[in-house]
Order: sequence, then structure tokens, then C-alpha cells
Amino acid sequence: MRLVYREMRKEDVAECIKIILTSEPWKTLRTTEKEARTSLLGGIKSGKTIVAKVDNKTVGFIVFYPKGAFPLGGYIKLIGVHKDFRGMGIGRELMKRAEKEIFNYAKNSFLLVSSFNKAAQKFYRSLGYKKVGEIPDAIMKGYSEIIMRKTLGPIKRFS
Repeated sequence: MRLVYREMRKEDVAECIKIILTSEPWKTLRTTEKEARTSLLGGIKSGKTIVAKVDNKTVGFIVFYPKGAFPLGGYIKLIGVHKDFRGMGIGRELMKRAEKEIFNYAKNSFLLVSSFNKAAQKFYRSLGYKKVGEIPDAIMKGYSEIIMRKTLGPIKRFS
């Protein structure tokens, strides 16, 4: 098994969509193929993207914005790992690579995670993210989006 990480290309989008449509939180949130495609292509166009490939098959991806998409820091918009490749450190590595770029520009990395997605919340906490807020009924009635932040410290320092 040869694992490679590289920038996402348009030809990777179809495999990333398959991961989205078969994974949480997108199944519960009833994400459509069109919505998934728009988010992924938007990341390629105006953000940063990384795919994880095993034997030329896309097994994971991340879409993030190192600056300008979230006040006070970078923003991780999407991350997904194919169900057959979870627990192998691929998601952790994708996050590490995104955070490295984000922390070149800012002291904070933010993400949103659905209130029902307990496994993702646990994963983000293991990476040092903490809940800093909540947006009720943001995407679907009855579910919140939890705002999580990982920080290197305050933006300003006073002596």
C-alpha cells in the first residue's frame, strides 16, 4: 500500500463526492451531490485542498482556508476519509498538514462540527480543539453546529 498526499485536482472530485455521500455528517444533513461538488470545487478555486491517495485511489481529503474565511484565523471546511481507511491516521495527517499552513498565517484554526457527530467531536478534541460556541439550527432544524478552535495563543501580546 502506497499512501501519497497531494493537492486535490478536478479529477479527484468524483471520488471525494462518494466519500461525502456515504459518510457522516453529510448523510444526516442530506447533502446532495451538487452541494458536495460545489464545496469541493470552491476549495480548489479559492482555498486549499489535499487528497490522500492509496494506489491512485482517493481515500481521504481536506478543504481549508488558511486565511480570510473565518475571523481571527483559518477555517477547516471539510474533511473526509473513506470508511475502509479510517483509524489509519489519514485524517490526523490531513489535519496536521492543513494546520501547518493555517498556522503560517494565523494563531487560530477553526472548524464547525455537527452536534450529533460525536465521533468527529472526539477526534477534534484529541487534536487539541476546544468548543468555543454553538450555532443552533444552522443547517438543519434540531441540530447545532459546534464551533471549535485550536489556538497557538492570543493574537496580541502586551508587556
